[in-house]
Amino acid sequence: MDMKAKFQVNYLSHFLLTLLLLDKMKKSAPSRIVNVSALAHEFKSANLQLDDFVLSKEKVSLGFERYAQSKLAQVVFTKELSRRLEGTGVTVYALHPGGVKSDIWRYLPILENPFLKPFVMIITFLFMKDCKQGAQTTIFCSVAEELEGVSGLYYSDCKVREGNKQAKDPGLAKKLWDVKLLKTRAPKKLCHGSTSLSRFRPKNSRDYEGNFVRCDPEPIVCFDRRGRRARNVVSTQTMAVFLVLLVVTASTICLAVIIKWYFGGGVCRSKARLDGKTVIVTGANTGIGKETASDLARRGAKVILACRDEQRATDAAKDIIAETGSDKVLVRILDLNSFESVRSFAKLISETEERLDILVNNAGIGLGAPYRLTKDGYESVFQVNYLSHFLLTLLLLDKMKKSAPSRIVNVSSLAHEQKIATLQLEDFKLSKEKFDKGFGRYAQSKLAQVVFTKELSRRLEGTGVTVYALHPGGVNSDIWRNYKFLENPFLKPFVTLIAYLFLKDCKQGAQTSIYCSVAEELEGVSGLYFSDCKVREGNKLAKDPGLAKKLWDVTSPCEDHHPRCGHWASKGECKKNVKWMSKHCRSTCGLCAQANVHDLYKQAKLEIHGAFLLFFGIVGIVVVGAFTKIHFEGPSCPSSAKMTGKTVVITGGNTGIGKETARILAWRKARVIIGCRNITKGLHAAAEIIENTGNRNIEVKKLDLSCFKSVQRFAEEVNEEEQRVDVLINNAGYIGPYCTTVDELENTIQVNYLSHFLLSHLLLDKLKASSPSRIINVSSRQHAEVSQIDVGKVLSQKKEGYGIIKAYNNSKLCQVLSTIEMSKRIKGSGVTVNALHPGVVGTEITRNFRILQMWIIRPLLWFVSYFFFKTINSGAQTSIYCAVAEELKDVSGKYFKDCAMVECSDLAKDKKLAEELWKESEKLTELDKQ
Repeated sequence: MDMKAKFQVNYLSHFLLTLLLLDKMKKSAPSRIVNVSALAHEFKSANLQLDDFVLSKEKVSLGFERYAQSKLAQVVFTKELSRRLEGTGVTVYALHPGGVKSDIWRYLPILENPFLKPFVMIITFLFMKDCKQGAQTTIFCSVAEELEGVSGLYYSDCKVREGNKQAKDPGLAKKLWDVKLLKTRAPKKLCHGSTSLSRFRPKNSRDYEGNFVRCDPEPIVCFDRRGRRARNVVSTQTMAVFLVLLVVTASTICLAVIIKWYFGGGVCRSKARLDGKTVIVTGANTGIGKETASDLARRGAKVILACRDEQRATDAAKDIIAETGSDKVLVRILDLNSFESVRSFAKLISETEERLDILVNNAGIGLGAPYRLTKDGYESVFQVNYLSHFLLTLLLLDKMKKSAPSRIVNVSSLAHEQKIATLQLEDFKLSKEKFDKGFGRYAQSKLAQVVFTKELSRRLEGTGVTVYALHPGGVNSDIWRNYKFLENPFLKPFVTLIAYLFLKDCKQGAQTSIYCSVAEELEGVSGLYFSDCKVREGNKLAKDPGLAKKLWDVTSPCEDHHPRCGHWASKGECKKNVKWMSKHCRSTCGLCAQANVHDLYKQAKLEIHGAFLLFFGIVGIVVVGAFTKIHFEGPSCPSSAKMTGKTVVITGGNTGIGKETARILAWRKARVIIGCRNITKGLHAAAEIIENTGNRNIEVKKLDLSCFKSVQRFAEEVNEEEQRVDVLINNAGYIGPYCTTVDELENTIQVNYLSHFLLSHLLLDKLKASSPSRIINVSSRQHAEVSQIDVGKVLSQKKEGYGIIKAYNNSKLCQVLSTIEMSKRIKGSGVTVNALHPGVVGTEITRNFRILQMWIIRPLLWFVSYFFFKTINSGAQTSIYCAVAEELKDVSGKYFKDCAMVECSDLAKDKKLAEELWKESEKLTELDKQ
C-alpha cells in the first residue's frame, strides 16, 4: 500500500473496516459508528494531502502533522459517511476524547527521561484526563438515547462542538471519499449494495507480533513493543513535547498577561496641549525622565533636558526630536552632586527663559549606590535626590510665580513608606555607620521629598504654583545600574523575566509624572501624593506639619556660610530670589542643635516585610476574587412559580442563555418551543433538556431570523399547531462583521430587532387569546451607549461606516424603543411586554470574533469570564424572572436588570423616536400592508 503507518492505522484502515462491516450494521439498524478523532484535527497543520497519502517526508516532516492530518481525515469521513447513510438507520459520530494519560504516549522515550519524569507526572496529573474520563465521550456517543437519529456531528466532553471548518466542505469530503476508495481498493458501491467482501482480503497479509507491517513482502517497522524505532520513520517525540509545552505555555502566558496588566499601572488620558509653555525635566537623558520629556514635547511644550552628561543628553534630545517632530528641545548641564552647578543652571534659566511653567524634579540616584560624600559634604544619594532639588526649586520659584499657573512635580518613591525611612534631621551626611545599606539612604531621601512637597504646598498657597509628589511604580530603568550582581550571566535570564512581569517599562513609569504635569483636573490642587495617576495616602510622617517645618528649617539656605556645619550657602552669598524665606534663616549650628526628631519606628528587615506583603497580597487576591465572582453573578429569580399548562416560545434556545432559559422553564413544567436556525443543534439541546428535567414536552422548530419568510413560516406553524402561547422570549442575537441577509438588510439589525419585531406581531393574536401573556425582549445595557440615532440609516445600514459594536448597540436600543412603544399600543389587551439586560455572560455570541478563539487568548478569556462574567445560568435569571414572576403580571413597558426594574437610557424613552422607528419597522417587515 506504500503509506505511512500512522495515517493508515489512524484512518485508512478504519475507513476500510467500516465499509467492510457496513452491510452487517445496516441489518442491525439502528446501529452506530463512532470515530475517535482528536482536537489536533483543528490545527493549521491539519491540511489534507489528497494527492499524497504516503505523506512524504519532504511535505510532512513532523510526526504531529501526520497525526493531525489523519484525525482531520476521520472527521471529514464522518461527515461524508453520515450523508451517504441517511435513512439507513446507521448513524455516525466523530469525537475528541480529551488529552488523556494513556499508552498512546508509549513510543516517546523522552517522557521516560528521569530528569523530565517528575515534571511530566505533574503536568499529566493536572492537565490530562485519566482513561476512564477520556472514555466518557466515546460511551456517550455509543449509548445516549438523545442521539438516536442524530448523525454526522463532532463531540467533545459529551457535547457537540464545531470542529475544523474543512470538515464542513462537502466538495472536500467527496474528493477524500473517492481517493480513499481508490487507495484501499474497496468497491465503490459498498455503501449502497451487498457486494461480496471475501475477495478484498489483502495479498501477502500475515499475522504480526508487535510490529505494524505492510501487505507487501517488505514490512515497514514503526515501533515494536519494546519501543525501538525503525530507521525510516521520522521521530514523533516532537508531538509529545509540543503538547506538553502547549499546556504549560498557555497557562504561563495567561498568568504572565494578567501580572503584566496588573503591574502596568494607570495611564494618563489627558489630551491637554502645552503650546507656548516651558518645561524643565531633570535627569531627562534616560528612563522615566526621557519618556516624560518626550511626551511633553509631543504636546507642544518647550522642553529643557537638565542632565549631567552632555553627550548622553544630546543623544536623548535627538531621539526626542526624531520621535515627536518638535524643534523645541534644549540641553542644559546640571550636576546635582554640586550646589554650585545647581546655582549656575538656575541663573542661566533665569536669564535666558521668559517663563517656566513646569518643573519636574525627576533625576535620582537609585538603590545600591555605594556610600560617598559630595564635594559639598553631604551623602550623595540624599543630596542628589532631595537637597539639590530643594535648592533648584527655590532658585526657580520667582520665575514660576511669574508664569502662574505653574506646577512643580517631585518624583519620589514607594520606598518613602517603608519603616526604615525615618528622617535624620541632625545628620544630613547620613553617616556610614548608620546608613551603610543603600536602601536606607534612598528611602530617607524619598521621604524628605514628600515632606518637602507638603510644606512647599502650604507656603505657596495662593501664588498660582502647585506642587505634587508621586511614586512612578517599579520601573525597569537605569536606576538599578548599581546592582552589579544583576548582570551575572546566570541570573540575567531570571532577572529579565522578573523585570518584564513585575516592573513597568519606562513609558508606563512616566505616566504619573505626565499626569501631574498636564491633567486639567489638578488645576488648583496641591500638596498631594500620587501613584498610577491616582491620589494615594503616602507615609503618615509626611502629614506631620511639625516635622515638615523642621525639615524645611534645617534644609533652607542661609545667607552666611557656617564653618562648623558646612552648609551649602557660600559666605556672603545672598539668595535674593528667596527673600521671602529670609525670616526663617538663622544660625545653622543653632539649627543643628535644635533639630532632633525622635525615631518613630524601629528598623525591620525588608525580607520579612516583603514576605508579609506577599502573604497578605495572595489572601487579598483570593478574597477580592471571591467577592468579585459573587458580585458579578447577580441574584437568582426569587419566584418559585410553576408553568404547568403554559406554552413558551423562545428564539435561539439551542445554546447559551436561551438554552438555559428553556431548561429552567421546562423544569417548571412549561411546554417549550425552541425556534432556532440549526435544527440538529436544536434537537441536541432539546435532548439535553429532556434528560435534565424529565419534561418531554419540548419541541424544536426551524427559525432563521435572517429571513423574514422563515419567520412567517415559523409563526404560521405555531399559530396552527399550538392551542396557546403564554410567553414569547425574543432571545436570539448576533454580533459580528458586516453581512447582508436574504432580505438585503444588515444582519445585526434584522436578527436582533426586525425579525423579532415581526415575530411578536405575527404571534400577537395567539398571545391575546392566551392572556394574561408576556413578551420578553432580551436587550442589553449597551443600548445606553448610543447617544443619538438616525432610524433610516440604522435600519438600512450599509457597509460604509459599519462598526460591529455600534451596530449591536443600535439594535439593542431599537429593541427597548420598540418594547416601550408596543406596550403603549397593546395596553389593555392582557399582553405585557418588557425588555431586559441579562448581564455580561460568556456565551457563543462572541464566536464571530476570531481573536477570542486563538489558543493564546483563550486562557486569559477564561480567567476574565470566570471572575467578571456571569455564568449562563446566572445570565438566564432575569429572563426567567420576567417570564414567571407573579408581581409582574400587569407590569409592561419596563426595563429589567438582575431581576429588578431599572431605568433605561433617556434616548430609549424618546416617544417621537419610538413612533418613527415603529413606522419604519412596519414598512420593512411589510406589516403595514397586512
